Amino acid sequence: MKAIIFDLFGTLIDLRSDELAHKELSKYLSLIHGTSNFEEHLRLYHKYASKGLSSVKAVWKALEELACIRNFSIKLSMKDIEELHIKYHVKYSILFNDAIKALEMAKRAVDILGLVSDADVAVVNAILEHLGIKKYFNAIVTSEELSIRKPDPRLFLEVSRRLSVRPEKCVVIGDSWKDVEGGKKAGMKVVLLLRSGKAKWSSPYKPDYEAKDLVEAVSKALEALEVDKH
Repeated sequence: MKAIIFDLFGTLIDLRSDELAHKELSKYLSLIHGTSNFEEHLRLYHKYASKGLSSVKAVWKALEELACIRNFSIKLSMKDIEELHIKYHVKYSILFNDAIKALEMAKRAVDILGLVSDADVAVVNAILEHLGIKKYFNAIVTSEELSIRKPDPRLFLEVSRRLSVRPEKCVVIGDSWKDVEGGKKAGMKVVLLLRSGKAKWSSPYKPDYEAKDLVEAVSKALEALEVDKH
């Protein structure tokens, strides 16, 4: 048995849509609490997200800190924040043009596909359902579930376990050094997707293959799996 494991944002979904969703959510939260400086909330959100908090918790912590700074009472509950977070991500998430073709190609070839994302469980499921691509995946693992983030290899090992496919028979496709390092540490081959032709690098680990679009990335993944067979 063989499997291909996909990253979500930057690989299947335009990363700019995630950034736009957070920007618009910060605008809304700032507006209803009487402050026009949404960039302050956005900055605080990124501060907490960088500490490993889930996106919803990071939005909430940013709002709490902003309330202390600007001296206002929070008008929403954590549940409200979660629902708004999902709403804005569903509204702004955009599939890359090559995503469906690549997923169809991968599904026909190996049938077993996984997804690993640092986004929250509810957000990932809502986006996948909205875009009509959840049906392609046999297993989905998020950082929120395991309370760890990429490049921790345990995320990749967990999706391998859920797929019932040995790590050495899995190939990861992602657009970040975190996908490369996490996949390689888990004992998997990795295809680095370079849509812009370059990538910021913060890891000693290198990909097995590089690709300029997702269809080419799937082709490289299938090539890697054929190499594994022999």
